[in-house]
Amino acid sequence: MAIFEESDSDLEFEAHSDVEFILGVAIKHPHDLWLGHYSVHTSAQALERGEAEIVRIGSELRLAQAN
Repeated sequence: MAIFEESDSDLEFEAHSDVEFILGVAIKHPHDLWLGHYSVHTSAQALERGEAEIVRIGSELRLAQAN
């Protein structure tokens, strides 16, 4: 994954052999975003809750594998 800074410039790609890739674009979000290790949220509180849930699910999965 690559993230480019905001720009009005063109993106140019040149392939030297057969290649497949996906390019996705989006408009800039109107609010500040909080970046986690695995997700993006609209507030620090939402990020904290989301990351806590990931930890909880991971613990549950590890416990299930041990049994």
